[in-house]
Amino acid sequence: MLEDGTLRVFLADWFFEQEIAQGHYPQRQVTEIH
Repeated sequence: MLEDGTLRVFLADWFFEQEIAQGHYPQRQVTEIH
């Protein structure tokens, strides 16, 4: 089982990859999730 913080980072990375793929962002965004 992944640590909660690690899981959040993984999900955030996946989310942004999907957004970038759809052209919502011109480049990778670095965001901290609370």
